[in-house]
Amino acid sequence: AVTEGESATYKVTLTDDAGNPVIAVKDMDGTLSNTYTTESEDDITETVSVTIPAGSSEAPVSVKTIDDVYAEVTEEFTIEINTVSNQDQFKNVTVDKTPVVTKITDETDPDTPTDPD
Repeated sequence: AVTEGESATYKVTLTDDAGNPVIAVKDMDGTLSNTYTTESEDDITETVSVTIPAGSSEAPVSVKTIDDVYAEVTEEFTIEINTVSNQDQFKNVTVDKTPVVTKITDETDPDTPTDPD
């Protein structure tokens, strides 16, 4: 979970089938999409990029949440990997596209108005 207005941080990792770290020989660039539904039922999808640098097996990626002025119920968004470059440096690559769900908790302030929508 992340508090509204803060960033949710994730770690993208390269591992073998046994879960052991694998080192990238070349930079590996990837895109991830995060999707959420607003209180007014609008579906929003944004894209973030990540690079696992050569010589490493992981990289952080962050998604900034927006702090509005309204008191709201807990919201959530999903994030998943879309694309990965330079896969040819490995014999066999499987990209885990399982979405990760993150809850956004509202900041607490007794004077915060509720959303009129």
